[in-house]
Amino acid sequence: MTESFDLSFVEHDQARRADDFRKINAIIERLAARRKRSIEVQGPFLRSKLAWKVASYQQAVLYRVVMLARGARLTWNAQNILACFLLVRALVETIAVFDDFERQLLSALDREDLTALDQLVMNRTFATRDGELVRDFPDVLAVNVLTLVDRLQARYDLPIRDNYDSLSERCHPNSTGHHQMFSTTDTNDGTVRFSELKSVATNLDTIRAPFGLIGLFERSMDILEIAIMRIAEVQHRLNPVNGES
Repeated sequence: MTESFDLSFVEHDQARRADDFRKINAIIERLAARRKRSIEVQGPFLRSKLAWKVASYQQAVLYRVVMLARGARLTWNAQNILACFLLVRALVETIAVFDDFERQLLSALDREDLTALDQLVMNRTFATRDGELVRDFPDVLAVNVLTLVDRLQARYDLPIRDNYDSLSERCHPNSTGHHQMFSTTDTNDGTVRFSELKSVATNLDTIRAPFGLIGLFERSMDILEIAIMRIAEVQHRLNPVNGES
């Protein structure tokens, strides 16, 4: 039986929140079903190494998104809210990276710029912030993730950065991530009481909007499936294998 979000320990508006999480759950399972065990060098990938590179990167990111999303669902159901925040924040970052990849890939593809396509997929496949590696291979420098989160917000005109920053405040050992999350002080007698489920309805709302971005990722996956076939066609037309188109 497919696992779903457990909202039984949250006082919430079923009509609003529960429906959103049912949709998120369905997307997670559709994405999980799209994962491949392997990508063989045959068909379009025999004619286009670029298409093979893009498909390989796409699948690796897909595996990451499914693992993050299922992990966030699992930790929420285990009532480990802090771990859920960490996973949802990483999910937002990954979606921002992939959305920007899709945008740049389509732009280069429309120009039929094979060099730009190759540079993009090589950068994203091997991206790193490791200083030593970047000194030797400057083309693999990873774009700052906050830059990509801001681009995602600008592209869709949604308060994505605000939601991301709210998650970050809870992920960091700031007041919101410890005192405000777990403790309540009785100002009458000074007693401090602790709970793992303080303000749990507010916490549910904190993950709901950023988690919902997984729908954008599914859309990007659909677009990339078509783009990969276009890349194979363009590369084979401009640079046919063995000179035969």
